[in-house]
Amino acid sequence: GGGQGEAPPDVNCTDVRDRTLLMFAAAAGSCETAKFILDKPTVRVNETDDTQKTALHHAVRLQQPLAQGGAAARAELVRMLVAAGVTVDARDQSGCTALMLAASFGDVGTISALVKAGANVNARDYEERNVLSYATSLGREEEANHLIEAGAEDMENELAAPPRMSVSAQRQSLSRASCRGRASVALSRRRSSVGGSLCVGPGRRSAPARQSVLWTSGVASADMDSIPEVIAVEEVPPTPEVSEEELAQERARAKLEAIMAEGEAAAPVELEKVIAEAEAAGIEGEAMQKAQERVEFLRQRALAHDALLTAIADRSTQALREAIATAEEKRVPAAEVDRAKAVLAEEEPKEKAWESLAAAEEKGDTASLKEAMAQAKKAGIPEEELKPFEDLLKGAESKEQAEAALEEATKERDVVALRFALQQARTAGAKAELIAKGEEVLKVEEPLHEARKAIEEIEDGAPLEKMKEVLAKVKEVGLQPDEYERLEEAVKMEEEKQRMLAEVNKALEEVQDVDMQSVTAITEARDKLAAAVSTAMEAGVTEADCKTANMRRRKLHNAIQDLKGAIRVFCRVRPLNKREKDLNDEKVVQSNEDGLSLHVQVTKNQVEHFSFDAVFTPGTQEEVFEEAKDLVQSALDGYNVTIFAYGQTGAGKTFTMYGAPGMEGTAPRTITELYRLVDQGRDRFAYTVMGSMMELYRNDLVDLLVAKKGSRTS
Repeated sequence: GGGQGEAPPDVNCTDVRDRTLLMFAAAAGSCETAKFILDKPTVRVNETDDTQKTALHHAVRLQQPLAQGGAAARAELVRMLVAAGVTVDARDQSGCTALMLAASFGDVGTISALVKAGANVNARDYEERNVLSYATSLGREEEANHLIEAGAEDMENELAAPPRMSVSAQRQSLSRASCRGRASVALSRRRSSVGGSLCVGPGRRSAPARQSVLWTSGVASADMDSIPEVIAVEEVPPTPEVSEEELAQERARAKLEAIMAEGEAAAPVELEKVIAEAEAAGIEGEAMQKAQERVEFLRQRALAHDALLTAIADRSTQALREAIATAEEKRVPAAEVDRAKAVLAEEEPKEKAWESLAAAEEKGDTASLKEAMAQAKKAGIPEEELKPFEDLLKGAESKEQAEAALEEATKERDVVALRFALQQARTAGAKAELIAKGEEVLKVEEPLHEARKAIEEIEDGAPLEKMKEVLAKVKEVGLQPDEYERLEEAVKMEEEKQRMLAEVNKALEEVQDVDMQSVTAITEARDKLAAAVSTAMEAGVTEADCKTANMRRRKLHNAIQDLKGAIRVFCRVRPLNKREKDLNDEKVVQSNEDGLSLHVQVTKNQVEHFSFDAVFTPGTQEEVFEEAKDLVQSALDGYNVTIFAYGQTGAGKTFTMYGAPGMEGTAPRTITELYRLVDQGRDRFAYTVMGSMMELYRNDLVDLLVAKKGSRTS
């Protein structure tokens, strides 16, 4: 390519809620700012914030009044984003598409723009509400008619209209339904004094729970002022023969079918979330296999898109060719591929011109260099980059200059300059002895020059055999050791990487037949495989080469947690305190040597026996944490994990969870372990860590991180 330009601005930076510059521009209705951002080759238009909304969602939620140009701004922003390759039917965390938002905000122009862009007019959110219901529930008749003309289907025939009830009764019914069963709702397009309706469905089930770690928090919120009162709600009592698990499975299956129906328009992160929910609900079979294949395809397409944007920014012809080929294979939007092809068409003539210049310089031929210079200027290579070649041509203007250039090249033993200077010297009639001396030096230096060139042409990741071949050649011609030192080191490193990879594959083979019912056997197999992978990656083996081993290690790790039980209960007995000792209290708790059970002397003649997953009497802080340590890895693997301490006042909960300086408890040790694992994997993954601290005291929930201390919510 041509000269180096300035590094492009980071247009994909985000705030703490993952909102990008493009989202802010879209939300503000600033078409100029959005256009400026979209013109940047590295912009990622399908980034999502912490609620899974894209810039398109933010554009259609624009709060600027329609009378002040809000409608025009929305429609224009939609057109701009669609042209830039935004996913039109992307869903937020509630399954809501941009068209659903446009229907609820009441904007025919935006609805029209989205429909023209191919938005699904019959998409449904995770509560099974379709696009039309968003308009009809808020009395948006014009918008509803527009959607019907575009092919939207009405839900009215799907749900039976129940009898009316009072607002207070509606709320009570909703409350009972949310706790005990499902509720069905009539959706009506008729206007009424109450105005609107609300669809209520069964609650969503979370990801599979793993017994302990860190903090878990969940917030469900809605702007209730913006939701109309419910017209009517019919409470449907739970059917005894349908279990919660079956309801969760039914719901997860419906979500999976809905998002799979979107085809390649679905966002990978959204599909991953639905797959995780389906796995948690126990869904298996062909549907899950197809979903996994789809999400892998979408991931690869996203990677291909990112590589294409990087190649466009770098303007490297080789990178552009490779990125375009991959992008076409992965079906990246045609507009992006065409943009890359346009850049390649600009850069290819420059590449050919540089090749011609290098060949002419290497050859030392004035005519060839003049021709290459003309080609370079035509291709648009800047004058300042052509100056060294201009200087070479000027050296041929006189005999004196030719002799001076030859003497300089001979002294410097510069093969490329020497070839050119000899040709110029012969043409200009320079002294024979100068030419002979130059030819003698060239004869000695040429093999060394070719050897150096061979070293330079060895690319990162070149095959080991190729590197060995070049190394043997440069040693043969007598190149100094310090000139091939790096190549020699690269050969040694590659040999070590291959040896380490062989060790990983050997360990992988050895753990294939491990007894999956034995915690001890699985733990040994996991640790052996983890050690082999860690050593290999430290030696430079790529993550891709270790992918199979890592998947097996992860499976073994989580099999251990499954064998230990979905819920594990540990008991820690604190020692007698000073007051108890002063009162001559006796220790009434004794533990077995197995560390799993204890006995409590209730009365002189009565002993009660208890069994746990582990017993500490009292054990050290490190020993207690060791039992829960592996759960941090489970959290990073995608499981929901919770640790909590339970016991009466003074039992030692605070000490166990928080500890004291030098005797840190489970919480700080968990945080330390979390960041250790994050640091260990930062070359392979991008992590975001968020925390909250809550206190549940009797019936009060307290957020310990709020500015005003003691704020309680009953």
